Amino acid sequence: MGYKNLNYIVEIANQRNISKAAERLFISQSALSIYLKRIEKELGVDLFIRRNNLLIPTPEGELFVSTTKEILRLEEELYTRIRKSGNDVFTVGIASEMGMAIFTRVLSNFKKTYPNFRARVLDKRSGPLLDQLKEGSLKCIMIPSIQPVPESRFHCEILKQEELVFVLPGNHPLAYMGSNHYDCPPVVDGAVFRNERFILAPADTIERQLINRLFHDYQIQPQILFEINRTLQICQMLKEEEAITIQPEFCIPRDMDLVVCRPDRSYCRYMQLIYRTSTQFTQEERKLIKAVKNAYE
Repeated sequence: MGYKNLNYIVEIANQRNISKAAERLFISQSALSIYLKRIEKELGVDLFIRRNNLLIPTPEGELFVSTTKEILRLEEELYTRIRKSGNDVFTVGIASEMGMAIFTRVLSNFKKTYPNFRARVLDKRSGPLLDQLKEGSLKCIMIPSIQPVPESRFHCEILKQEELVFVLPGNHPLAYMGSNHYDCPPVVDGAVFRNERFILAPADTIERQLINRLFHDYQIQPQILFEINRTLQICQMLKEEEAITIQPEFCIPRDMDLVVCRPDRSYCRYMQLIYRTSTQFTQEERKLIKAVKNAYE
């Protein structure tokens, strides 16, 4: 069966729902369903039964969940005890292009005052970074999510609420519907873009999860030209392809002759700073974290 990802079963038990659990774990619903079926097959028992559209733990499932919680508690205790050897390096994971830009700028200025401060920064997707935080190999992470990470052993702070907007090049036929006043864009019915071509973030990103909700709500079946995980490159391609994109307003370059408009329903992601509740930061690390928060504000 293996040890990795046992918390997946705990989250299913917490949410009583596969799709909600998958959303909070930053994985796809299908991947979580496959994982559950594989565990049940290996054990030879059902861990959950369906009742009134809810997944209810069986007696075997309750035993599995309670034992897993104890394993996770022991894991946290173990990593807390052995992590001291690496305390001289501040390890942070970031799953956002804008977050990386802000953090590295703050870190560069911070080093002028604290030249001996050491940091190691990882650039990965939200799911792998959350796994590394659980394992104890990262001290904190900055990741976007649709809602706060629910586990009690983590402390989560929202750095920025980022609203999705439609982004068009200034020469697009529908550019008249947008504005270069990014902080207060005009509101439109998202259905007007039903026949447009899109350049979007990849399917396994938080942005795309929100975008897919938007497409569903406005009954848009998009023609997707490219999937790229870099906002700057997407925006650069809009003029050449006469396409549009959907991005967090906070992340859009302000110097590329782009206009934006907001759907008449709100779709927001939350940029979060997350660390284990047991984590002990040095005085310098606390000052750096405070500087990053101020930069976002």
